[in-house]
Amino acid sequence: MDFKTYYLSLDLSGREKLANVVNSSVPYLSQLAHGHRIASRKLASKIEQATLGEVSAAEMLFPTDKYGRSEEAAA
Repeated sequence: MDFKTYYLSLDLSGREKLANVVNSSVPYLSQLAHGHRIASRKLASKIEQATLGEVSAAEMLFPTDKYGRSEEAAA
């Protein structure tokens, strides 16, 4: 599952819990979810662990568009 879908499925308390577990903030995670920031490898790995693999670090680091292309190739 991509991070945006996962993030938007959480209520505010779930977002706060995720932010605490990965040592980040809700606003920063929102920026990641909406594509305004790119996660570091370390944060992407923490998110993968915190979501029990529902969100993969690879997906966060190398996002794809709706056609499965890397976002760089789609541009």
